[in-house]
Amino acid sequence: MSKEAAKGGAFGRLWSGREEPPAAAPAQQWPADEKVVPLVNSDRTYIPFDIREHINRMHIHCATQPSHNPNYHHLLDIVFDHAFQGVFTLVYSFIIIEVTGRNLGPIVHAISYEHCACIREYHKKLYDPPTGETVIESITVLAAQHPHKAPVSATS
Repeated sequence: MSKEAAKGGAFGRLWSGREEPPAAAPAQQWPADEKVVPLVNSDRTYIPFDIREHINRMHIHCATQPSHNPNYHHLLDIVFDHAFQGVFTLVYSFIIIEVTGRNLGPIVHAISYEHCACIREYHKKLYDPPTGETVIESITVLAAQHPHKAPVSATS
């Protein structure tokens, strides 16, 4: 009889529960005198947009309002100012998003090829002053409204 059979077979070691679980990692302790909660990302470098391949959704990160993650499949049109590259509008069937800033051409190009994973609105309290040319100064979200229809009369 082998040692494994004496212990209850190969399954005895796996399912017996005799071994002690590994020790849990100690929880991170914050200094008692520190009253400020650290940011999720302590890096304050402003990056206006991220590029990735094979993505389905674009994360629209607004500085002072909720973020959105619309699917590229629902993007109907991109309205863009080619001459000044200061504004573009993303038109979805359910929402319209207007983005203003400086040198927005690279962002529009990435969105048109469905490679833009995230756009970020700049806010001085969240990021250090931008060093690059491309800056998103504001993101305005206009939700689609359904107009009330008049009731259809039953007489014809």
